Amino acid sequence: KKINENIRQRAKHEGNPSMFMSSEVDLDEHIKKMHVLATVPQFYPRLIKADFVNTLLGLITHENTDISVDTLALVNELIDLDNDNDAVSSFAASGIETVGSNFESIAALIDKFVSIETKGLEVLVQNLERLKEKEVNSNPNPSSATGQVETTESSGVYYTLNILENILDYNRAVADQICSRTTILIFLLKRIQKNAFDENKLYASEILSILVQTSTQNQSILGTLDVTISDSDTGVNGVDALLIALSPYRKKDAASSEEEEFVANVFETLCSILMIHDNQNTFVKLEGVELMLRMIKARKVAYPFAIRTLKYTVENNPNACDKVIVAGGLKTIFPLFMAKGLKRKGLTTELSNGKRKKKKMVDPKEIEQTICYIISSLLKNLPNTSISYKRIINKFKDSSMEKVDRLVELHGVFVSGLQANITGNQKRNNDNVLGLEFQEMVNVQIAETGLPREEAEYMVKLGLGYEEVQQSAVIMGHLICAAPELYVHIKTQLFQNIARTSNLCTIPGIAVIIKELANTMIVDQESVQSKSKGHSSTENMQKSPLAVMFNIPTLKHRLLEITTILEHEDEWGSK
Repeated sequence: KKINENIRQRAKHEGNPSMFMSSEVDLDEHIKKMHVLATVPQFYPRLIKADFVNTLLGLITHENTDISVDTLALVNELIDLDNDNDAVSSFAASGIETVGSNFESIAALIDKFVSIETKGLEVLVQNLERLKEKEVNSNPNPSSATGQVETTESSGVYYTLNILENILDYNRAVADQICSRTTILIFLLKRIQKNAFDENKLYASEILSILVQTSTQNQSILGTLDVTISDSDTGVNGVDALLIALSPYRKKDAASSEEEEFVANVFETLCSILMIHDNQNTFVKLEGVELMLRMIKARKVAYPFAIRTLKYTVENNPNACDKVIVAGGLKTIFPLFMAKGLKRKGLTTELSNGKRKKKKMVDPKEIEQTICYIISSLLKNLPNTSISYKRIINKFKDSSMEKVDRLVELHGVFVSGLQANITGNQKRNNDNVLGLEFQEMVNVQIAETGLPREEAEYMVKLGLGYEEVQQSAVIMGHLICAAPELYVHIKTQLFQNIARTSNLCTIPGIAVIIKELANTMIVDQESVQSKSKGHSSTENMQKSPLAVMFNIPTLKHRLLEITTILEHEDEWGSK
């Protein structure tokens, strides 16, 4: 009734807002009263049957943005899954019997809202584009205890992002629909470019990260978008838009923990889209590698995230690997590999505008693991005849082979950590595995995935530190095959290592690790015959371990070739 009355008044007094304003105030008040519906989700099926969702969508597009925003606030509360528990408690206390699951009722409302027929997703995003925010707005969250709401429309943006988050919490698979049916990615990429930092900028970065995190479709879409950052600019690629949003942090730190979270979200998005090969190439073309290296050198807030981004950049991409070397990446990577400049304890403090603030320290263990992964990827993907590959090998020969000593040390640390995790002598931070014995964890993995026991054990081992062991083993495998002096030094250091009692810290053990890694890879080409022209692999290795190395084009076969060389150490090692 209130909606129809407002429509009549608007039509009757078109061009004279003062004459229909009272009907809009009346309508707005009734919308606010309807928040009580969120306490009775078991009645949602009746609302759906009465076409209530289309009524809400019509109010979201109302010309009066106050009505639109208040409707968004209502929708946000109606589909909040936390209301499930609240409603059950409320009605149990009142003695009212509820029929069915409240969760099912909320889920039904969400399903109706996002359905293709209803076009709720399209309406939400189209409405976003008409909401105008002020740069001065610092905190658009109406329920927050800090800051003030500068505009109603800023709150509208906040409520819309909250609705999208609720939908994604209910069903992550909807992420594909949101991005294919709407222009939400363009909106979010533009929103994170705003100069002033506020809660909506943070929220936009969070939703952006969620949308691309587990969807290869959305990762591909984002990489091909054409985004106009401002009215005066020409369009930029979606990858470039992320780099533009991050570029200020090359020289500056985040001013707050919330801004640091924003930086982390944007980097998370960047890492997600770099799982797509074309996006890796675009990133390299846009000088993303150079930006990451500058961020690492600056040691500001972006530096640990930049290291992680390089890890995703060089994954299975020889072009990106070569770019890292050509851009001077070895000068940046190896000091971190040697743990130079890494602070290893808790928190430190620094002065900011005369006030003391806490500054988080980077976890050196995570840095060590990521750097090992990067070096391993460089060696795996670069041809062993290339200048870039040889430059890496020469780095390990420098300074009395101190980097080899460091590599063997890290391998021992990784192996010891893995063994402790498997035997249960060392607790992990992940609550999901605390107190569980290894075989119990394997049983859980089998129950959740249906994998055979051997594969389930492998997956559990990866989560307990075996991946780090693999990467350090791959590096050693390449070094052993690259030069006799590196082989001798590695073998000597392995014998002296703290974890030498483990077979994983022997050359045969390293061969087993690399072979297991290779056998988990999917062969992307047919196997090719050895190009040894009549000579067996053993005969070639007696001449030189590198004689037949890397003739086979797939990465899997490259690793298997290293494995074969290591397995025949007794035939060439003494020479």
